[in-house]
Amino acid sequence: MRAFMARRLLCCPVRHARATLVGAGVVIALVALAAAGCGENGASSGASGATPPDGAASPAARQEVQALLAPADVSFEVIFKSWSAYSKEPDYFVWRQGNGRRRWDIVQLQGGQPVWGELQIETGFSPGVAMGNPSMGCMWYTLLSLPEQVDLECSEGWGGGGFGALVVALFSFVKERLPDQEIAGTTASCYSFDDPRFTVAALCVDSSEGIPLRLAAKSEADPTLTQVMEAISVSMTEQNLTVPLELKKDPVTGIEQAKAIVPISTLQLPDLSQFQQ
Repeated sequence: MRAFMARRLLCCPVRHARATLVGAGVVIALVALAAAGCGENGASSGASGATPPDGAASPAARQEVQALLAPADVSFEVIFKSWSAYSKEPDYFVWRQGNGRRRWDIVQLQGGQPVWGELQIETGFSPGVAMGNPSMGCMWYTLLSLPEQVDLECSEGWGGGGFGALVVALFSFVKERLPDQEIAGTTASCYSFDDPRFTVAALCVDSSEGIPLRLAAKSEADPTLTQVMEAISVSMTEQNLTVPLELKKDPVTGIEQAKAIVPISTLQLPDLSQFQQ
């Protein structure tokens, strides 16, 4: 686990590989978004379905993708089903923000119970502050002998890990407005984004608040950047996000980090078992 955390500190977007094929649901979602946003020549089309002439700028051109999202003073929780290029079964991705913090979780369930995950918390999330500064990333897994306890290890900074595709997407620029879609019972505004590593690149947000609802990113060159996330639950309740461990500076490496066995309740995970069929 310590070696894995070292790789995360290098911002390497390597997922926990569990299979070698993208699931059928991922393929369907990618194809649907590609059909909605791309013409036969692969160029992304606007909401009208027409490709702008050469040199014509989209109305949202050069706007950074993260500018589409709800600002820091909007509190919410969105639960997604999430697939990567290596997924055999979907994971759950939880996106929360509140009380000056933004948190992302990837959680794997077995038998309705969480068994493994990683998380990233931006502890100084506010307008004008660069993503991940300051922040902390953690890895955890449940103990076979004590299923209500988790082995938790955290370090300062931005770890990357399974969040690589999302990070790249948010730092990309909007390319085109795509047709609106109905996602999780609400109307979503959808956009393609411009990054040469992606053959499919689309983000959908709630039309009124900017709540994230879908990410579809496919990379032929780098499968670790393939990610499809679809919202299955949206809550606007106030979030009170806390850090699971207090970090201390390692006298050898100088890195702020911490490791402990703690109750699983320390992770503040939502009840995800309700979404399993």
